Amino acid sequence: MLKSGTTVATFLTASALLAGSAWAQTLEITTVSTNSSTVGLYELFEVKFNLSIDYTNEFDPQEIDVSMTFTGPSQVQRQIPCYWTDQTPQWRARIAPLELGAHTCVITATDSQSRTDQHVVNFTAVTSTSKGFIGRDSRNPYYMIFSDGTPYIPMGHNLCWQFYDQNYDDYLDNMAAHGENWSRIWASDFGQGIEWGHNQEPQYAGLGNYSQDNCERYEWLLDYSKQSGVYYQICLDTFTHFNHDTFSAWDVNPFNTANGGTLGAPIGVFSDPTVKQLYKNRYRYFVARFAYHPNILAWEFWNEADAIGSGGPWSLTYHQNRTVAASWHAEM
Repeated sequence: MLKSGTTVATFLTASALLAGSAWAQTLEITTVSTNSSTVGLYELFEVKFNLSIDYTNEFDPQEIDVSMTFTGPSQVQRQIPCYWTDQTPQWRARIAPLELGAHTCVITATDSQSRTDQHVVNFTAVTSTSKGFIGRDSRNPYYMIFSDGTPYIPMGHNLCWQFYDQNYDDYLDNMAAHGENWSRIWASDFGQGIEWGHNQEPQYAGLGNYSQDNCERYEWLLDYSKQSGVYYQICLDTFTHFNHDTFSAWDVNPFNTANGGTLGAPIGVFSDPTVKQLYKNRYRYFVARFAYHPNILAWEFWNEADAIGSGGPWSLTYHQNRTVAASWHAEM
């Protein structure tokens, strides 16, 4: 993993190199274990394992790409990225089965030197009490429905940035007691993001690194929300990181050239290739670690994207670059 203080420049340099004797080693998937051989429908199946090689940055799939393909009785093949953690074993794969019966999972690890290995695990999905995931109702796309056919009508409020509030569990309990079943939280620099400058909040370690403390906090949040029946719209970024004028964090933004980044202006977040790759890597990690969880209702790219840039809270710069912004959203 990259050391604290990583800038974009050092990220790109480090990502191209592996440490010392690693070049001569054989890549192997080792010490594989699963949480169970039988898993409830829509519930967690987790594989833990190690790799025989340590990499400069295990968060970078261009250096080490690990994924798991899984197939159930329907023979529909699905794939999820695996992810690195600071726990032991260090690598994890998480899925939730969408159909009953026997499943075959193939973990594949491939690094930048074309070394590769695979490992097969099996499990059986059995009936459960879970209602499953929320999606659009095929009978009317303006309504939502659980996998088991139960209607879902969201009602709640935006908890935004209350991530580290010691009373957060009380908020969820009170929401549930009053019939609320929806909320929204931001992955912002001031507490609950997973990637930001190392010299800001203590849990951050620079670009290309993901805060393991905050990832564990998300795990707690989702598991507790499962008890309370609250489903989350997770907002993955906010305009304040890329705005000159309103609640601005641009001066301390690690993507800013003044802080070692590659952006001379905030609006460049939508076009700079280095920044886009870092965003793709971060989103990949979110999906790998959390997408199995039914209490994620939706991912949202931005809070108030139209305020990115400059020119006040409704950014003139953004509206002058709407085509570029739309292209970014389509690419992500």
